[in-house]
Amino acid sequence: MNTQGGDLLHLALELLGAEDAAFVVVSSEGTIVSQTEGAWHLLQQRPLRSIYEVLDTPGRQAIQSVLTEGGQSSFRETLEGQTFDVEVRALESGALLYFAPTEQAPFRLPSQLSQQIVSALSHIMLIVQLFPKLGKTKSAELLDAIEQDSLRIYRGISHLNSLLSHDEFPSEVHWELCDLSAVCRKMIARCKEACAHRGRTVTLTLEAPSSCLVVCSERLLIQAVLNLITNALRSPEVTEVALSLAHSGGKVILSVSDNGSGIDPNQLERLYTGWKHVPNEWEQIEYGAQATPCGLGLPFVRRVAGWHSGALLMERPSKHRTIFRLVFPDNLHPDSLVLRQGTIPELIDIYDIELSVL
Repeated sequence: MNTQGGDLLHLALELLGAEDAAFVVVSSEGTIVSQTEGAWHLLQQRPLRSIYEVLDTPGRQAIQSVLTEGGQSSFRETLEGQTFDVEVRALESGALLYFAPTEQAPFRLPSQLSQQIVSALSHIMLIVQLFPKLGKTKSAELLDAIEQDSLRIYRGISHLNSLLSHDEFPSEVHWELCDLSAVCRKMIARCKEACAHRGRTVTLTLEAPSSCLVVCSERLLIQAVLNLITNALRSPEVTEVALSLAHSGGKVILSVSDNGSGIDPNQLERLYTGWKHVPNEWEQIEYGAQATPCGLGLPFVRRVAGWHSGALLMERPSKHRTIFRLVFPDNLHPDSLVLRQGTIPELIDIYDIELSVL
């Protein structure tokens, strides 16, 4: 194809609004005759230069095949860290190439890597537990620190995997008929033990009916509620944390409140999304100085609520009170919630994992 033909195609693409797309016309020798703005920005290759200079061997072979035998072909090419599906079609004297960006699969922590880390952490904690109780010694403090750090790492991996699963259910979940009142009593008792062990002076209270039978994932709800409680306990000014459970009108409501200073409404969306790009170090210092919990906490709780067909709500923060409510329907049926995974290693206690952040 001559340059005039390339210019006509260029004009046609412009009229079609396809200038941002990456189209390239090459001659029978593989030199670039014409290209859209999108192709120029992608390839950074001027006209009359060879297209082969920027492509790997499969791409060069596909284009040469079309130029020699006609018809069409396709190949996959990675340019500037992005993967493209490239369509090649024969023209009268050359070929037309279209670079279509592929839909990038969502990032996931490789399952093999995750299993290796969890296995290593399990071995570390098993070794720590095999040591005799050493009292208040430097060695005892070091062993405690190793155990707590191992639990924190496991917690981060567990929550990260759940968040990266997008709308899918996480692994290691069982749906069952559960007495949430009994679960709440156990949570408060374990929280009191953890606070006493760490020298944290705080009043923990529970308001719940004697029994509350609903179908749910007990493990997920424990993780979510302990997230809310530990978020409150990590604030030094908080001296009172209350957990309440209500069951009425076809809804189950788990509420966690504290007597802290509350959360700035402008910060709430950042807490829900979890990861926020910090443009410079000064803004990062500002976020750190606010000592506001962020990261895997609230995004994970919101996801758990969604998996239970519910929602995470926060009452408008007042000067001395913050209340988060996890609300979900009581008509979930275990038969419709089928999961294929098993349980986590029995060595790792879920309460120890969630309370390790204190």
